[in-house]
Amino acid sequence: MKLRNRNVKPETPKTQKKSDETDDCERYEAAERVENELLEIKDILMNVLTKNDPSLRTMIENIVKDMKDELLNSLNHRINVLESEKHLKDLENDKLKKEIDGLRKTAENQTDEFKQLKNDMEKQAIYIKKRTNDLEHYQRRNNIRISGLKDVQRETAEQTAYKVVENLNK
Repeated sequence: MKLRNRNVKPETPKTQKKSDETDDCERYEAAERVENELLEIKDILMNVLTKNDPSLRTMIENIVKDMKDELLNSLNHRINVLESEKHLKDLENDKLKKEIDGLRKTAENQTDEFKQLKNDMEKQAIYIKKRTNDLEHYQRRNNIRISGLKDVQRETAEQTAYKVVENLNK
């Protein structure tokens, strides 16, 4: 069905005949082009379906090769990243080992120092006990005990002397 423009004047039978012939010719050429393209598509599909087309094989090989290369590059990149991370971890691990060794040596030194200080303190404690004991003996030597006198707390030296003199005079 042919659509007509409403703004155009109606065609005369003579011009209409020429127009119809041109349209028929154009339609025939278009139909012929479509038919040729369909035949080409049919041939391509026949080759694809029968696998006689070497371009399909080449195309698949290229796709597989590209995918393989892409996967290989991706894996190589990932391996490189993992190796660099491992290297960094190894360096950090070595650094921590050295730090642990240093701390271990410091702890051993401090332990030895602590033992030495403990021995010194024990020797000083023994010396202090001995010296204190000696001092206590010497202090008691100067003290006089008088039997019969009651010891009263907070008694002054004068009061004690008065009691002693009083007791001796009896």
